[in-house]
Amino acid sequence: MTRVYVDLVEDGLNEYAYAADRAGLSYSLSESAQGLSIELNGFSDKMSVLVEKVLLGVRDLEIKQGRFDVAKERVREAYKNFDYMDPYRQINAFARMLISERSWAPFQMLEELPAVTAEDIRSYFPGLLRQMHIEILVHDNLYKEDALNITKLVKSTLRPYRLPESQWPSRRAIALPNGANHLYERDLRSMTDETFKEHEIGLVNKRLEKLKNLGQETSRFWTHNTSEVFDFEQGPCSLTNSVDQISTAYRDVENIEPLTKDILEFFNQYIHPSSSTRAKLSIHLIARASTGTSAAAGDCAAAAENPDASVLRENQDLVAVNGYEPSVSNTRIPVKVENVKEWKASLHLSAAATPVRGLTEFAEFGSKS
Repeated sequence: MTRVYVDLVEDGLNEYAYAADRAGLSYSLSESAQGLSIELNGFSDKMSVLVEKVLLGVRDLEIKQGRFDVAKERVREAYKNFDYMDPYRQINAFARMLISERSWAPFQMLEELPAVTAEDIRSYFPGLLRQMHIEILVHDNLYKEDALNITKLVKSTLRPYRLPESQWPSRRAIALPNGANHLYERDLRSMTDETFKEHEIGLVNKRLEKLKNLGQETSRFWTHNTSEVFDFEQGPCSLTNSVDQISTAYRDVENIEPLTKDILEFFNQYIHPSSSTRAKLSIHLIARASTGTSAAAGDCAAAAENPDASVLRENQDLVAVNGYEPSVSNTRIPVKVENVKEWKASLHLSAAATPVRGLTEFAEFGSKS
């Protein structure tokens, strides 16, 4: 329902969008498993006006049946078009659906969309805004006081109750069970020391490379925000070249330089097909042939029908490339995921993300005199 609500808000702000664009301002809204995200860009002296205008559109949305029908149809078309996206994009969505604790693929949401009514949205979004945990990232030529004033504006406009920390949504992933089989060691194992050193130098240079523009830096900050780790000093050198940022980049480099080809031990334990602790989730997107079945589709279908034969072929490929047979005890038969909900419910969850610094360190208490 959040997706339909976001579409309705953007539709309601359409008249303002043109004027905002002419004034060098822009905004976007999106939904996520954590709730509602709003991104604002533009000149700092006009930012508070933009914030208030967008938030009023979010808070005071009036839902008319005709506009709801149009928004719902747009969302339906977007979900349907998922089937026509590039396969690698579809597979990414499937991977998120399978691995994330709270994530759904477009085809799943499409199944639920017909039941959503205008009255559902009218009842839903006030509850969405009534109680929340607000996280705000303000970046660029704004003073700390400006950022605090924007925060006050958000709170005074939406007027939400504070969501207790115990109820904050945590990002958790499905922990795959140990054991799987496939192939990928040839390049790393046969790599010369000189080539390995070149890769190491390339990675070091990448960590020390300055970000090229403000958008890249803002994106990096927001990634640390949504990851719930809040390690804002981690990553490439920033545009400002602060002492803390540079020292953190060099800290990353110090962790890279000791690496040697002994990293193969890590590979052999967690990635190699013969490892008993390796875990793998494989997503197959098989094309539907119109006049016949392609060889690739036929192979995948055969693997699904006869997993023992599939494992045998993988082991034969492994022998051909690496020259040795995987341990029989480590050979696992692929288990086909038939029911995603039941499969996810049967697995353990990872530990929730933990901030490298407590959020209280960033908090401001009291007002400035």
